Amino acid sequence: VSGSVRHLLGPRSSLTASVGLGLTRVSSASGRDYRDSNMGLEYTRSVNENTSAVITVNGGYADYLGLRAGDGWFVTSLVGVDHQISRALHFSAQLGASIAAIETPAGDRQTTAVWAGKLDLCDQEGRGSVCLMGARTTQPTSIGGLSTVSSVGVSYARSFGSKERDRKSVV
Repeated sequence: VSGSVRHLLGPRSSLTASVGLGLTRVSSASGRDYRDSNMGLEYTRSVNENTSAVITVNGGYADYLGLRAGDGWFVTSLVGVDHQISRALHFSAQLGASIAAIETPAGDRQTTAVWAGKLDLCDQEGRGSVCLMGARTTQPTSIGGLSTVSSVGVSYARSFGSKERDRKSVV
């Protein structure tokens, strides 16, 4: 379950707050059930008509049910730019760091810091859009603890009528 709210701070800037709660149930013997919570803030400021500066901070906590080992918090902070290249083409890039601290089986904390980032390029022409996406971030795993995940993907959306929309994506 997640939600967000956006507040305009002025004619050129906005602040978006988001929260999320999740529960992952694992039916295999090699994984563990966990719940996770996260929240984030994103500040956007228009530099000019086509370009905005973006600062994003997301944080969360993973709680492995019935065990302390693997529990931990994670924070990802990114700075970047959104740019409308043309009427149809949009580019977004953010770079920063993910910091995570997890509880080890011995009872102490293990802290890691890695680079994080996000890259999107979208072509939205008429009734369709194609987006190329890439990301690197830290997130909980079903085997306990946190993992740095790199992903790339493509999404396609096409509008067939005034209200219908067909979406396809591969990540």
